[in-house]
Amino acid sequence: MWVWWASAVAMAEHHTWSRDIQALDLQNASGDLHIERGGERIEVTLYRVRDAACVISLGDEAERATVRIRSRNRRGTDCQINVAVRLPVGASAALTLGSGDLHAVDVESRVRASVGAGDVLLEGASGWQLELGAGNVSGTLTGASAIQVGAGNVQLNELSSPVTAEVGAGRIHLGYTTAPVGRIDAITGVGDVEIDLPDGTPVTLVNARDPDERARALGTTLVRAQSGLGHVRVH
Repeated sequence: MWVWWASAVAMAEHHTWSRDIQALDLQNASGDLHIERGGERIEVTLYRVRDAACVISLGDEAERATVRIRSRNRRGTDCQINVAVRLPVGASAALTLGSGDLHAVDVESRVRASVGAGDVLLEGASGWQLELGAGNVSGTLTGASAIQVGAGNVQLNELSSPVTAEVGAGRIHLGYTTAPVGRIDAITGVGDVEIDLPDGTPVTLVNARDPDERARALGTTLVRAQSGLGHVRVH
């Protein structure tokens, strides 16, 4: 596993859990996270950037691998640890980052991710539930996922599955190469919404109360696209 900041950080620790542990609970106060599809075991590598005030604990609880990284001081200025994860196919993960960027590659698993502040790049992700306080989300998805952003933009392309994207303030762009049979939700408080679908895609515009069963009955793509202050374009 190689990530761009690995070569710039001297102190690294590698940890592996047994094959019967197929869930990860990771919490990191400050630092970047790279997660990718791995082999049969959950693997975590810690790269210490600033660790004078870090408190690190690793273990397994209730058949979950656990990683906890926090700072002794309230400001957290002396604790920054970047983390690289290899997640087996079919394993699940709960990821909590205070501040830092998140990069996911080919992770088609049940992932719940919460990031306070940072940018998120998804490459070939599926089954994600992502909450981001402030920052941008970009990349590609291979399966249905849900994304919530407080302040920032969502730019996703090469889509083929239903996506839910909700933003407080920021733009949403969803680009589809294959029309999904299901529902697309794109809602922002302030900003533009653009959904690109393949030519000839049958589309039904819906509101929040319309049931998803309509898509299966009509063989169409349901689209709920809304902006409190901005332009909406579905084409």
